[in-house]
Amino acid sequence: MNFNYLTGNFGIEIPASELTGMDQSTGQTLQNLWHEHELLVVRDLDLDTQAFVNFCSLFGELQQNYFFFQSLSEKYPQVAKIVKEAGEKKNTGGIWHHDQGYYATPVKGIALYGIDIPPGVAIPFSQVPRSLMSPCQAKCNR
Repeated sequence: MNFNYLTGNFGIEIPASELTGMDQSTGQTLQNLWHEHELLVVRDLDLDTQAFVNFCSLFGELQQNYFFFQSLSEKYPQVAKIVKEAGEKKNTGGIWHHDQGYYATPVKGIALYGIDIPPGVAIPFSQVPRSLMSPCQAKCNR
């Protein structure tokens, strides 16, 4: 599968053309790439809600987030909308983050599907284990 590195070895971008005819074999390849690079980005992948659920299911069983968002619909309880309309004071998208320390068994990942992302909007991602290890390592090296 072809891909481009995003930054160093954190994250890769996979062309949408690589994902035509997705099946379990494609899913296994994507899982392996995800485990190795921690972040997968696919631009211009046109999915409806069912196709998004099918794509995400290639990585494992989907879970519902009960803490923060309302589900998109009863048919798709594992899909939630994160919306920030122009002029809206409440910035749900600005405070959204993925940590699940409050779950007995946290999910292994999260999938975001951008529908309307204005030009210049950055969606930051971080490597939590590395961000925690650096301060811990510094203390150990003292």
